[in-house]
Amino acid sequence: PDEGLPKWLITEGRVVCKGEAEEKMYEPMFLSVRNDMEVLKSVVSVPLCAHGSLIGILNLSNQVTGIPYTNVELEILFTLASHVAVAVKDISNYHQLQEQKNYIENILKGMSSGVITINKEEQVTICNQRALMILQKEAAELLNKDLRCLPSPLGDMLFETMNTESPLRASVNSQRTCEKTEVTI
Repeated sequence: PDEGLPKWLITEGRVVCKGEAEEKMYEPMFLSVRNDMEVLKSVVSVPLCAHGSLIGILNLSNQVTGIPYTNVELEILFTLASHVAVAVKDISNYHQLQEQKNYIENILKGMSSGVITINKEEQVTICNQRALMILQKEAAELLNKDLRCLPSPLGDMLFETMNTESPLRASVNSQRTCEKTEVTI
């Protein structure tokens, strides 16, 4: 990314044609750009930029007709490449989030404490095995459901915390399991 074609595309943020690189070969940057395009057998290089960063390069050879690309075609390619870059970045972010989710789920599986997470829409988003065991519920009964599906006083305390946005720490005696559970909200 710090030399040749990628550096030029990052710096300029626009399409480069081989003809332009050949015309300005006396400039060291363009010599390097032309050499990279030659190796790639590219006559046009289009940056795939998303959120201000170069995530790829679309290199095109000559058209099947042999006619050079027009400015209109290059503008359309640039616009399409921008959309493709955003999609590729979004897919990458999605995979990264999935990996983080799996990592968190693995940590939660091994915890001896019950963990329940709710989102801003007051829905249960995470409930580990220990919490399910303490509450004597199945995951399907809680996940993606309104927090009011949680037994009292837990659901009440979570609801109050969501509304007041202030932390609450309490000891709860579970009548079902006859054990004392520490709850931090």
